Amino acid sequence: MRPTTAYQILAVPIGATREQIDNNYRKLAIKYHPDLYPDDKYALKKFKQITEAYEILTSRVARKNYDESLNNRKTKYPRIDYWRLCRNLKKKRRRRR
Repeated sequence: MRPTTAYQILAVPIGATREQIDNNYRKLAIKYHPDLYPDDKYALKKFKQITEAYEILTSRVARKNYDESLNNRKTKYPRIDYWRLCRNLKKKRRRRR
């Protein structure tokens, strides 16, 4: 499922608090930061998407306008499988013995 809204890009529910948005933004920004992957064009594109979505959802006015534009599309909010997206954010770490 490709993310189509700012909520899906940051893997947060529609009524997300500022803390949830900040936490998921930090996790994703660290994961796709261009300084960590200088030659990866996908990471750069993904980082720009994440930053744009974060700017929309953290500004009260921009978020209100964004939510209204989603409602004006005459469709329901896209289905967000919140828990699956959050599970994918966590990195699996293996212990070396």
